[in-house]
Amino acid sequence: MDTETLLRLVREAVRAELGATLRPTLVNFSEAARELGVSPKHVSRMVRRGSLMVVDVDGARRIPMSEIRRIEAGPIPSSSGATKERVAFDAEKARQRLRELRSKKPPPKR
Repeated sequence: MDTETLLRLVREAVRAELGATLRPTLVNFSEAARELGVSPKHVSRMVRRGSLMVVDVDGARRIPMSEIRRIEAGPIPSSSGATKERVAFDAEKARQRLRELRSKKPPPKR
């Protein structure tokens, strides 16, 4: 028995044991968005950026559940590619800079 056949049999056994066959292996953008807790538009952006892989099935783009699980395991990048932690840090830095600028006296008018 070759390695690929053995791996396929092991995967099938694990799926049957865990009941994973009840879940779909490919989902549309709306279902992926619901699973990830983001909007379908954000899923489209992730696909466009290449951070989420899609599969073409008879002309319809579908997202493998393995991709959803991979994204769930790590931080979800924002549209700009920054993680949520980075965005929160940058927002606080901007607020601090704004306070500094407001506390300074305006330049004299010419």
